[in-house]
Amino acid sequence: MRRNRSLEQAIRRLRERRLVEFVSQDGKVQLQITEAGRKRLRRFEFEDMRLALPARWDKQWTIILFDIPEREKAARDALQRKLREIGCFQFHKSVFVHPADCADEIDFVTETFLVSRYVTHFRTPSLGSQEYRVRRHFALR
Repeated sequence: MRRNRSLEQAIRRLRERRLVEFVSQDGKVQLQITEAGRKRLRRFEFEDMRLALPARWDKQWTIILFDIPEREKAARDALQRKLREIGCFQFHKSVFVHPADCADEIDFVTETFLVSRYVTHFRTPSLGSQEYRVRRHFALR
């Protein structure tokens, strides 16, 4: 009985904040997340995002390069902060590296900051003579 009351209270709070709504479909009433609820979920996913190191590394690096204009400095700074926060290594000023294949995550981050047209990423087997720095950072052999 107590569990039902807690659930009802939680649903009521979510409805008051317009994060969920009841929808009647085929004679059944269903609880459905609203667009505002989806946006809030995406924000939490974005804030908590971290790139995991692969269990078995394929010896390929994801390189993230960007050239964001000065007029979008705030977005550029936010992107750099987020790339560091999710676990990328800053190889150069506008070059970040990670050992995982993280194309989807990078696309999500760059789309969130509205800078995807200035960013490119790809996989490569070598980082040249400075690869030792990145291997050491990620503790890879």
